[in-house]
Amino acid sequence: MNSLKCCLLWVGLFITVSASAQSKYPGYVMLPAPDSLVKTVGSKVNVFGMVFNGNHLPQQKKTFLYIGAEFPNHGLTVVIKDKDRGKFKQPLETYYYEKLVTISGIIESKQGKLQIQVKDTSQISVVIPTRVNY
Repeated sequence: MNSLKCCLLWVGLFITVSASAQSKYPGYVMLPAPDSLVKTVGSKVNVFGMVFNGNHLPQQKKTFLYIGAEFPNHGLTVVIKDKDRGKFKQPLETYYYEKLVTISGIIESKQGKLQIQVKDTSQISVVIPTRVNY
């Protein structure tokens, strides 16, 4: 019975967050819905979603944040090059972990995965600071 309550609570929270996000952020594409983002490749979009995990790869000189699900099943990758990483006050892969964020940028497709390159702090912001754990 406890797992049923927990499941119903999660469904209620998701519906609340989704409805709130849609009314608060009109025009934002909700993840998971990468199929709708595919149609916008090359265009500037606003995306709302949860950062499930991230990695800083010094050898590639990039940080990757995975939106919508954990890597490799994510719907969107946020890419921040090391030259832009210094504009952020905290390590990105830990600061944004499990937070609901909005991302603004041009949708690209690389190796069959959608991505947005973030070059400035104004392109990503936290909407809900942390994931609710039960």
